[in-house]
Amino acid sequence: MNGRRLRGRRFVIATGSRAAVPPIPGLAEAGYFTHAEAFDRDTIPGSLAVVGGGPIGVELAQAFRRLGVDVTVVELLDGLMVREEPELAELLTDRLRSEGIRIRTGRIVTRVERVGDRRRVTIAPAGDATGTGAEADAETFEVDEVLVAAGRAPNTEGLGLDEAGVAISKGWVTVDAKLRTSRRHIFAAGDVTGGFLFTHVADHEARTVVQNALFPVRANIDYGVIPWCTYTDPELAHVGLTEAEARDRHGSAVSAHVYDIGNLDRAIAERAAVGRVKIVVGKGGSILGGHILAAGGGTMIAEIALAMKAGVKLGTLASLVHPYPTMSEGVKRTADAYRRTMLSGWRKSAVDLALKVGRTLPP
Repeated sequence: MNGRRLRGRRFVIATGSRAAVPPIPGLAEAGYFTHAEAFDRDTIPGSLAVVGGGPIGVELAQAFRRLGVDVTVVELLDGLMVREEPELAELLTDRLRSEGIRIRTGRIVTRVERVGDRRRVTIAPAGDATGTGAEADAETFEVDEVLVAAGRAPNTEGLGLDEAGVAISKGWVTVDAKLRTSRRHIFAAGDVTGGFLFTHVADHEARTVVQNALFPVRANIDYGVIPWCTYTDPELAHVGLTEAEARDRHGSAVSAHVYDIGNLDRAIAERAAVGRVKIVVGKGGSILGGHILAAGGGTMIAEIALAMKAGVKLGTLASLVHPYPTMSEGVKRTADAYRRTMLSGWRKSAVDLALKVGRTLPP
């Protein structure tokens, strides 16, 4: 630090991450910006290509579109927001398309060229990463500017981690459950660890590091229930497992229960009736995951996260009184759907048992 050597019993690496920039031919020469510069702009482009269909790309695509910008989103994978519950991600995708955003999924940007004050963007099917496939499959369009939102990269260059004996993997600092690095007196927290790259997770990790570095009672970091939210309109919130993930892990005991936000009085009154709540449960009604597409979904998801953390079953949420009219009633209505399914199953079992007993009784 300014030529001074600092000494200490404990150290914490918390250098964060930055926007990753893919090695697209011509991109650097043509010019681009990332989310880091998006909020310092004093001009709005007439048209914009967004490279990446994850949370940042989708949030900014909608924001620029609502400012009147002609927006095209290009995503390598076969859909937007691929970490989310597919049916909710598809509903959000439909909403974005309805607002006039062009979405090209399963496509890779193979070249960006400067054409006067504009940029010419060439895209091809994702399987043709070199862009040398059939010309009929390639597409070219021009935009005023390019926004890169294609993931994150760790800020670990120049820290001398190799010399310090701190292990890294693909640039990310490797930590154990107590957030210790391969050198036990050196901890790491936040994006630089390469886990959940969210501000609220960094806060959770920082609290754990402070406890483990300064106090005798140590704690393991708990990633069991991590909610997150993409701040589109409507918001797309997530905690736990998707239905497909839950079925892979827990098999036939898994069921999913949904409620359309369009049926909720508060959503109707506020003209925010696009969305859905989906809760995934396992054996006995234990909540395995929650997914919400709704205005205020980021706030609503906290109720499901708390239930998961405390081991509260979905049937219990059905008996919890929610204030009316609120968006959080959507969680209760989803729990009601689960309870109705369970009651229907119990009635059928009771009838089957009665018939079976009746057949075995003497006349």
